Parts: sequence; structure tokens; C-alpha cells
Amino acid sequence: MYMKIIYNNQLIDIDELSGLMTEDELIHLIEVFGFPGWASPGFYRCVELGFIEEGLDEWDYIHAYIERDPATLH
Repeated sequence: MYMKIIYNNQLIDIDELSGLMTEDELIHLIEVFGFPGWASPGFYRCVELGFIEEGLDEWDYIHAYIERDPATLH
């Protein structure tokens, strides 16, 4: 599922936006929308910040994170 928002009269993909966020902004976004899609800019930003472990295949990622309660980040 792809989520988009309208910001400044532009349609922005949430996964693209999440790749540019600070750690606190990304945590808040994950709390609202859940973890970003597999191999998206947001996915790699989460790996960089340590929210997602490196080396997971797509299936393991879905089971470990997509189905995870985002509130457990705090």
C-alpha cells in the first residue's frame, strides 16, 4: 500500500518524504502511518537510524516490522 499526502499543492509519497526526516520526525511518522515500505528511502533511513536491522529479506521485514506496534519505538 502506498500512502501519499498533499503538501504545498504537491502530491508527496510518504516513503520518499520519510527518507529525508530527522529521527524524531521519522518516529512520529511511523507512529501515525506504520513502518515504510520495503526498499524505500524511508526503509533505508530506518536502517540507518537503527530502527530496522540490516540484512532482512522482504518476508522477514514484513513479519518483524510491518506487523509491529509502532509505539514500541519509544
